[in-house]
Amino acid sequence: MSLSRFPYPGFDRAWTAGPTFLMGLALVILGLVRWSTLPTSGIVVCFSIGMPLAVMGAALWCEQSWARIPGVGLFGALALYFGWLLATSGWSWKTFGGLLFALWMMWEVWKDFSPRSYAAEEEAAQAAVADRPLISLVLLLRRPRHLDARILARYCSTAWGGSFTATEGELSAMPESATEGVVAGKPPLLIVAFNGRLHLVHNHNQPYFDDPASIANATGDLRIRQLLAENRGWMAVDLICARDETVDPNDHYPRLALLIAELAGPDCQAIYQPDEGRFNHWDESLEAKLRQGDLSAVFSENVRLPVIEVSDEDPRMKAAVTEARSRWQEFETAFRAGTASHYSVKAPITIEDQTEFIWITVDAIQGEEIRGKLGNDPVNLGNLRMGTSVVVTRSEVTDWVYIRDDIPTGLFSLKALGEIQRERSGDS
Repeated sequence: MSLSRFPYPGFDRAWTAGPTFLMGLALVILGLVRWSTLPTSGIVVCFSIGMPLAVMGAALWCEQSWARIPGVGLFGALALYFGWLLATSGWSWKTFGGLLFALWMMWEVWKDFSPRSYAAEEEAAQAAVADRPLISLVLLLRRPRHLDARILARYCSTAWGGSFTATEGELSAMPESATEGVVAGKPPLLIVAFNGRLHLVHNHNQPYFDDPASIANATGDLRIRQLLAENRGWMAVDLICARDETVDPNDHYPRLALLIAELAGPDCQAIYQPDEGRFNHWDESLEAKLRQGDLSAVFSENVRLPVIEVSDEDPRMKAAVTEARSRWQEFETAFRAGTASHYSVKAPITIEDQTEFIWITVDAIQGEEIRGKLGNDPVNLGNLRMGTSVVVTRSEVTDWVYIRDDIPTGLFSLKALGEIQRERSGDS
């Protein structure tokens, strides 16, 4: 039997629980071996203290808190017995040593298994965890998902290979084989042990962020606001610990990414990396990048462009709109010359009571009318999607851009939006 499968109270407490058990066992053996030569009082001590002491030692080894007081009492009784021997039978180094040992063990049991000792140990463990960077990937979901140990075992087997055993009980030990894994526990928290690593898999039927409204207001991004309003659940894969603690934390992410790719589905809204604060809207294209273990590719480019909510009275945006309109002839001349590779304008599109300022790829300019196709997906404009044909008037245009030789001209609102987002990030 390996040490990892045996109850072990920790090195410091083992030096207390172990001698307690051995002392009790030694007294019982002494009573049996010297039954005929020991005085009656010695026989009584050997069995009345020795046997309970051995039981208390075993209980302390398994960290049974109830054994603390009886253990202290038994060592106290043993100390009284040695003191009585010194008083009645005269001085003996052996008896004096037994007295000191009993008193010392009485103090050690009292100290090492006290509630204060456990609390200090728990506080130190929590501090160590807090100091260690969180290695985690999160999927935000539109609706709660069912996930139990049996289902997760299949996902793990597909993502990581090997065979996984599922149990709703507690995890008893780390699997010793590199090709065998264990999934334990019940939703919303499942433990996965495999190849020298422990993972915690979350599956919660509630929003991920505690105060989504304040986050939405801080970002000012309409897409984020809609996502948070629709968020009804989340899943995450965390690394709890690894046998090789010297491995760079970033080296664990490709393994997490493989399992997250298996857990992803059409109900996913976004993927989030808490320790780096990296976020991206979910898209099926991210699944292939996750399977390749390339997190930089997952977060490097926004799947959906942000739609920033800005006050009409913001002086920076008013100045950007004024400049774009005053230089409109520059855009129209470039469009009619056809020397650029791309032409877009930004204008408001309204469906019922919802208005969004959105980029439109220009197909034609006919007098005051500008015809084109939506350059990105709206947040909440009914059935309109990227590529939908729309018509706006020149007076509605708030920004424009054309690209010639990979160099953009225009984008007057870009600087203002950047400043506004940085301010909001600082406030949040």
